[in-house]
Amino acid sequence: MSPNFVARVSTIDGRELAIEAPPQACPACAFIDTDAEAPDAADPQDAAIVPIDRRAPRAISAANAYVMTDMMSDVIQRGTAQLAKSLGRRDLAGKTGTTSDRRDAWFVGFNADIVAAAWIGFDQERPLGDNEEGGRTALPMWIYFMEQALHDRAEHRQPEPPGVVRMWVSRETGAPAGAGDPGALFEAFLEQHSPQAGEPVLDSGVDDESVEPENEDDALF
Repeated sequence: MSPNFVARVSTIDGRELAIEAPPQACPACAFIDTDAEAPDAADPQDAAIVPIDRRAPRAISAANAYVMTDMMSDVIQRGTAQLAKSLGRRDLAGKTGTTSDRRDAWFVGFNADIVAAAWIGFDQERPLGDNEEGGRTALPMWIYFMEQALHDRAEHRQPEPPGVVRMWVSRETGAPAGAGDPGALFEAFLEQHSPQAGEPVLDSGVDDESVEPENEDDALF
């Protein structure tokens, strides 16, 4: 899709000369197109179904987007962006980032209503410093912005679409686990790719304890 820089053109007395009508995203269409029933928690605005000829093209499936968002929420809840928990919200997800030699520090985060990116670096490219990371340097700026942008907005998550399953898995192996097992995590998976009991778990062949991450952004997520 091409970005739209002009939404409308009007005269000084308010007469509209042109109105842009770009394609629209349609969150509820994932349920309508599969004859599935949208959850009660779905946002009322999502119920407005966009006509087929007005829908923006979908880049990935709704289920894929939901699982990826669920993964990125862990970055805030127990990963490299835990400082964002100071906002007191459970609907945020994102990703820290630090380029080679710590020349750029990023944090990109979002909920179902708004996405924002924070970047810190020099105009004349050079390293920021040995201790500068996305979660330490860029994240505080993102938190400051989102605190203002979301202060009067209720928490808003996208409803869970068809094709997603949730199950308990081992933190260490990724294999199915019981709810009471030590270190078990309750995670979301694409239905066709969920781990099955008895199947071999993928092994990188690398002893994780012997590998030092290049920067803290690689430490967990």
